[in-house]
Amino acid sequence: MTILDASICWAVLAPLSTGDLEQVAAREWARDAPYAIDPPPWQTVAGDAGYNALVSRSPGAEGSDRRFAEILSRLAPGRTVHALWLDPERRQAFAWKDGREVSPPPASLDDVAAQAGFSIAADVPSFTAEMSAAVVEGASIGEVRAALGEFADEPWLHVQPGPAGVSITATDGPLGTQAWDVAEALPSATVYFVQQWADAFEVVVLRGAEEVGLYRVPPLSGHANALPDIKGEVEPQAILRILGISG
Repeated sequence: MTILDASICWAVLAPLSTGDLEQVAAREWARDAPYAIDPPPWQTVAGDAGYNALVSRSPGAEGSDRRFAEILSRLAPGRTVHALWLDPERRQAFAWKDGREVSPPPASLDDVAAQAGFSIAADVPSFTAEMSAAVVEGASIGEVRAALGEFADEPWLHVQPGPAGVSITATDGPLGTQAWDVAEALPSATVYFVQQWADAFEVVVLRGAEEVGLYRVPPLSGHANALPDIKGEVEPQAILRILGISG
């Protein structure tokens, strides 16, 4: 059974191929943002019971799933398409057929998902350890050390090359302002500031002195710079791996 992870705001489950879902997402994105160079803000998740999912990881996006449920139910005549809201405070399940919303399913949201071959992840994932680290993409280790100034020689701060850029970690406790200091000093670089607590995981993306993106599990509702993923990954451990950070 495929897990719908805790970062997902809504999911539309349809008896269509992932290719069909991707085509619909690309077409709607072209209508919404004809000059956008970024990919659509919706992703597909493959199921294993004849259904696949189109999902949004943008917090507070409930309601924007309706147009996809309508479109996808028209593409699967006579079949039921399920639209699920996964925010713990707004959990609901909707059913669509032939382009129309029909009576909601009698089963619980978890049961509806299970019938389509999906399971819902726990509302708040549990993380094994608290940590923080920064990865600087687009700068040399010498440039990062220069940006850190006197902190670069502190024995508790570690600056090392890594697979995704230069990593900055601390021996004990969290990083302080170092990620922001480096981002401000190296405006052409991208800094990924990763923090993990017992009940949350987040990556702040910095360019210059600006926060240009935030990925968080569980998501923060209404955040203007919310990101659907980090380098195509949505699971915290996968994000740590792709950034070259030991969790």
